[in-house]
Amino acid sequence: PGVAARVLPHQSRTQFSLWSVMAAPLLIGSKLLNLTDYDLQTYSNKLVISVNQDPLGAQARPLVDTCPEEDIPTLVERGQRLRDDPGAWEVPDCHQVWAKPLQSGAMAVVLVNYGPGA
Repeated sequence: PGVAARVLPHQSRTQFSLWSVMAAPLLIGSKLLNLTDYDLQTYSNKLVISVNQDPLGAQARPLVDTCPEEDIPTLVERGQRLRDDPGAWEVPDCHQVWAKPLQSGAMAVVLVNYGPGA
């Protein structure tokens, strides 16, 4: 509360790409006049927006997911550790491949690498 979330430029681009293939609402929670050139390029990418707005309206599904599954208590515990020590966040070294069918018959694909090897 009261503190803006900060993400690195590549993280915001990854997030926007995932929102796009999920057919999620594309919202910008920033002052538009304060956007960096990188963010402006990310949020105005016509191809990414067209994937999001594809008339088929389908959502992507994971084709490959090497990330570990975690239950809610584990995630809550991790969140409490992060609150107490922001440096405690550990991202597993894993990846996901998401695919979304498009009305044209093509597929939109997003590859996401997580962790220190990304």
